[in-house]
Amino acid sequence: MFRQLKLAVGYIRTASLETDVENIVRLKQERISRYCTTRSILIEEIIVDRGSSGLSPLVMRIGGGMLIDYIMKGETDCIVVHHLFELSRDIEELHCLLKIFKEKGITLIDLSILDSEKML
Repeated sequence: MFRQLKLAVGYIRTASLETDVENIVRLKQERISRYCTTRSILIEEIIVDRGSSGLSPLVMRIGGGMLIDYIMKGETDCIVVHHLFELSRDIEELHCLLKIFKEKGITLIDLSILDSEKML
């Protein structure tokens, strides 16, 4: 019997003040891809919002709207981010997102937490 592959959507947000945005995006894409590949997780898409404030609601960002579509349609098992605050810097919005993830059975993977666990 075959084990069903998990489907993931990666999400990257870069701040408007960051320099060398394309290099940052490339490095984060590589990191998300490497993480998923080593765990047999199929990447559906890596969505990038360049130059977006983490204070703007996720739904108001072009890529954020695309991510929400994946979530609401149930077309992904995992959301992979380099850091939780790429989704939002608003605690209430993050709380709502986490509730939706739980309701939809979506796992949130924050690569920065995994890095900090390696240091312990």
